[in-house]
Amino acid sequence: MTRDDPATPMRCEVVVAGPVAAAVLTRLRTRFDVFSTQGRDGDTVLVVDGADQATQRAFLICLWDSGQVVVGLSSLPR
Repeated sequence: MTRDDPATPMRCEVVVAGPVAAAVLTRLRTRFDVFSTQGRDGDTVLVVDGADQATQRAFLICLWDSGQVVVGLSSLPR
């Protein structure tokens, strides 16, 4: 698989503004292989390992539905 193939598993990093509530993290962890770290300026960095494009989209929708503001997204091949 190549990076241009939508099915290629990627390591996806999503930066959201401010902290993420524990309940939101719990819900995300039931669906995705995700961990979080504190970023600069109080932002939160969420890392999803093994995320193809469909998984990334579903992850972003869950964040938006919970009211999170996505500041940035990057993804690299695993």
